[in-house]
Amino acid sequence: MSNAKIGDKRDDVQWLDADRDDPEAFGQRLAAKLGECTSTAIGPGANLHYSNVAVAYTHLYGFDMEGVGANAALVTRSGNQGSIAELRIPAAAGLLRKAFNIVVGPELTWSASATTTDFASEAQAVTARNSLEYYWKHESVGTLAKAVQFESMSFAEGALHVPWDTTAGQAVSIDNTDPEHPKLLTTGDMRFSRISTWDIIREPSAKSRESLTWVIVREWHNRFDVAASVSTGDPERDKEVRTQVMSAGATPPVGQAWMPFKWTYTLNTDRIPVYFLYALRTPSVAPGRQTRFLENGTVLEDGPLDEAYVGLEGCIGPVAWTASGNYSGTPWPYTKWVGTLGAGQARDSLRRDLLTNATATSGNVIAVPQSMMDAGAAVAFETGGPQLLPVPDGADPSRIKPLQLQQSHPEHFKLDGTLANEQQQLMGIDQLTAGNAEAMPSSGALAALITSTSVQNNSQEQADWVSFVQRIGNIVLRHIQKHMKVPKRIALAGNARSSLVTTTEISGTQVEGIERVFPTIGSPLQQTDAGRYTIATEALKNKWVQTPEQFQTVLDTGRLDALTEDLSSKLLLIKAENEAISRGESPPVMLEDDHRLHIKLHASVVSSLTARKTPAVIAALQAHNDAHLRELREGDPSLLQMLGQEPAMPAGGGGPTPPPEATGTPPKPPQAQQQAEAPSMPRNPATGEKAAPVAGTKPPGLAVKA
Repeated sequence: MSNAKIGDKRDDVQWLDADRDDPEAFGQRLAAKLGECTSTAIGPGANLHYSNVAVAYTHLYGFDMEGVGANAALVTRSGNQGSIAELRIPAAAGLLRKAFNIVVGPELTWSASATTTDFASEAQAVTARNSLEYYWKHESVGTLAKAVQFESMSFAEGALHVPWDTTAGQAVSIDNTDPEHPKLLTTGDMRFSRISTWDIIREPSAKSRESLTWVIVREWHNRFDVAASVSTGDPERDKEVRTQVMSAGATPPVGQAWMPFKWTYTLNTDRIPVYFLYALRTPSVAPGRQTRFLENGTVLEDGPLDEAYVGLEGCIGPVAWTASGNYSGTPWPYTKWVGTLGAGQARDSLRRDLLTNATATSGNVIAVPQSMMDAGAAVAFETGGPQLLPVPDGADPSRIKPLQLQQSHPEHFKLDGTLANEQQQLMGIDQLTAGNAEAMPSSGALAALITSTSVQNNSQEQADWVSFVQRIGNIVLRHIQKHMKVPKRIALAGNARSSLVTTTEISGTQVEGIERVFPTIGSPLQQTDAGRYTIATEALKNKWVQTPEQFQTVLDTGRLDALTEDLSSKLLLIKAENEAISRGESPPVMLEDDHRLHIKLHASVVSSLTARKTPAVIAALQAHNDAHLRELREGDPSLLQMLGQEPAMPAGGGGPTPPPEATGTPPKPPQAQQQAEAPSMPRNPATGEKAAPVAGTKPPGLAVKA
């Protein structure tokens, strides 16, 4: 047992390494730490964050969490006789969604970094990329990641929890060791869960998010599934834990600083909060720690940090975090959208006044004696009748004229426009992207330039998005490498470089040489419709485009990858042939090969003295190059010309002269060339010897200009 006290903030590290052999004692420490970090007295930084989140929630969805005040779905009435009309128009949410579309709109391209650059590693890189594309698209990871990014831009942070779940994957068999609780045996797989900011629990006294060494995330699971997953290895202990699971409460901690619809959770649901603790490896917590537990301190699983989660940059365990910014000196996040909400509230107030003037005074207004106001107001309220204007008893109604209240002050509209412009500036949205028809430029190129400024203004959020996606990709890669022992069949996401993929199944051995993955996006110009059209048109004009499919790909994505894919495949083929030649093998040659390019790049095989001293390598290279030359000399000239290749001169015959680099023969000096081309001298018929040059002259090939 450690000397650490439960709930002692000053001992914030040692408690993570305590009670490794006593799950019940450690569970009590966890329950105490959970209450400490979710209480309402966790510090000003936390209270400010959760206050902002509550306001942001209201403006995002257009209604107050407590059900009072203005609502975006309908006009609510308040005040005397319901004279005040209230309506919330979530204009700030509209700007947020425009910025969000700019950030996540561009298509991502995956690439993988291998430990070496040989053909086998290139093939593993392609397999890794296809695996990520499969999870990103077919397993809807991309959709979840975008939802997390939207919460990050709305509520300042979000996370994707990606643990390896031994109960997921393909069913294999049923374990009937315990007849009362048979277990479904599966291959295991990754589980992707979206975690909101109110479900992320951290040390509130940390000075930055980067300084955090542990995190607790909360998910809501069905209690029966949780009980069925219990497996401590001790049947008696399993039975006790299952009992605790079935009796666990479904309500979140009473002291939770903020949570949407917190008080709607009751014991009448089978969804219970399940907590996951991940502690990084540090000098004081050498093995790290990961624990799955309940709010009451019941420990479901406990052990050292999984090897797959060690060294994941920007992650704590399998928790991929994303945040738009941070309050300096705290672990609490911040988003620029919060800075627009004050203006949003002011605009709501202006609309309330304008709407009240337009509706409350638009009908009949009649004068009613003061003594009859109560009765008249009741009738007017029940029948939807006119507005009542009280007058003194005995006053002459004919001399009383209601005030003209429908006319709104022009400054109201001016102020509303100013606030709207300020909100756009804070969000970095230009007038064209915001939907202002008056800002429409005269040309598409100018529109692309204008809208690209919105992309640049949100470049930091876009960089955060790409980093977040990279963290997800590296977690997925680690799970495949460390946990996926049974191959999983996948659907290839695309046909690019499909020749490198020899299987449609993935497992750890097929990507073991990959270090990390990288998602990339194009430039700001590539992220607008006008910009993509400009790129596609330029590619067509310069004849980079060879097929309609390539043009459409450039138009859809703005990327030029489709135009270089053919050359990339050729270079990979040459690299694979070079590896075979270096082993003394002569790969087959096809007429459709770019023979001159192959011969030129195959020369790198003998760029070392070791290779030149290996007869098998020299023989394989000569045989392979001879095959390329034979295709150039004997192949169908028409087909070669269709492929953009010039046929070579047949051996020992006429025809076009191949370039020097194709034959390996150095060019002759100019004088030797002239001598070779000089006309032959006549021969003596009697002796057969050539006649000598005329006295005083030199042979034509040796003539020297004065």
